[in-house]
Amino acid sequence: MRYRTGLDDDVYAHVLKTPGALTLINRTAVQLRALADEVPVGRLVRLTVACPGDTSTQRSPVWTLPTSTN
Repeated sequence: MRYRTGLDDDVYAHVLKTPGALTLINRTAVQLRALADEVPVGRLVRLTVACPGDTSTQRSPVWTLPTSTN
């Protein structure tokens, strides 16, 4: 998996099999949505996920959520 990213289906599936991964993802999503409620409408809230290892070859996906229109 050295030259793969979390955007590759097999890497994605492997990560989700990690014990506690879904709990971590869900908790992070709650925190990210709370942050999104605090920024001005139209601004982006960006979550960057990094993986440990050889940082010269690993890349991580980035999720961006638009803020709510509330």
